[in-house]
Amino acid sequence: MRVLIVDDDPDYRMMLRMQLEIQHRLQVVGEASDGNEALAFLEHTRPDVMVLDLMMPGMDGYETIVHVADGHPDLPVVAYTAVTGQLAQEHCHRHGIPLLRKSGDTTTLVETLRTVASRT
Repeated sequence: MRVLIVDDDPDYRMMLRMQLEIQHRLQVVGEASDGNEALAFLEHTRPDVMVLDLMMPGMDGYETIVHVADGHPDLPVVAYTAVTGQLAQEHCHRHGIPLLRKSGDTTTLVETLRTVASRT
């Protein structure tokens, strides 16, 4: 499975990349620090799934979800963030996107990635 990681924290992106690649044997095909970078990446590379933080400077995850739904409606997205309040839940639910709270254990994330990727 080809994964795009979108998160503004470079250390967190590196840690998540290592976990996905080493522990779970997934292929991380790219990283982006905000929605603008993610959308630019999607112009030339097609991942199987996107892991998306919601709280980022520039284009945040909420706006990125809308743009991905418009321009790449068949790309599965999983919101993986520290913010899981009512606004986040409503926005993700409205767009049919799973919302997971960030944690050190990526098992649930990987299970969710595999589930959403298998639907396409």
